[in-house]
Amino acid sequence: MTPLAAPAVGVVMPVYNAAAFLPQSLAALAAQSHRAFLCFLVDDGSSDGSAALCRRFAARDPRFRVLTQPQSGVSAARAAGLAAARQAGAAYISFADADDLCHPRFLEVLLAAAQTTGCGAACCRFVPFAGAPPLYDALPETPPPPRVLAAPAHRDALLHDRRVDFSLCNKLYRADLLSPALLDTGYRYNEDLWANWQIFSVLPGLAFCDFVGYLYRQHPDSASHRPLLAQSL
Repeated sequence: MTPLAAPAVGVVMPVYNAAAFLPQSLAALAAQSHRAFLCFLVDDGSSDGSAALCRRFAARDPRFRVLTQPQSGVSAARAAGLAAARQAGAAYISFADADDLCHPRFLEVLLAAAQTTGCGAACCRFVPFAGAPPLYDALPETPPPPRVLAAPAHRDALLHDRRVDFSLCNKLYRADLLSPALLDTGYRYNEDLWANWQIFSVLPGLAFCDFVGYLYRQHPDSASHRPLLAQSL
């Protein structure tokens, strides 16, 4: 399989000590119905063999590329992956965490929604899970048209609608809306919300696709379970 010189979508995945879940997460991306993508795996100084897993996977599937950096945090990893995706010519960007799972039609549906509505960004619902992942939503061959949340309703939804949420990972963005500086701010918490607020402030609206497209794994080492540090308060 030879990847396109200018992929439609660049997927950015920060990787840090995710060896227990990484193979399943990578397999879910490799199985996407929309195949014109490049996934940038940014190993953030892992010590558990994650980097080797990434290299082995990339050796089998040239749509996956591995970047390495000293441990610098998820924001810096996302910024590095974004820079690589933009350099590769990706027109749209999506983010995924190394322990989560994407619906097989995640990229297909969100890309079509962002393009056909002219919003420049699209999102879907996500659900948290622990243990065995839930079954993916069944979608008809032609999914229902997305609902457009026109400004300023999309910003209100970002703050108050749990179907939209403030995560970067259940969304897809036009690449020109993003920059490494937007992602790597030094914030340790709610960095997703800050970045999305800046992005949404220049969007005419958001295309909302009403299906569970992203599965968010909950486990003891998940960032969402780490206690707030004093220096972050």
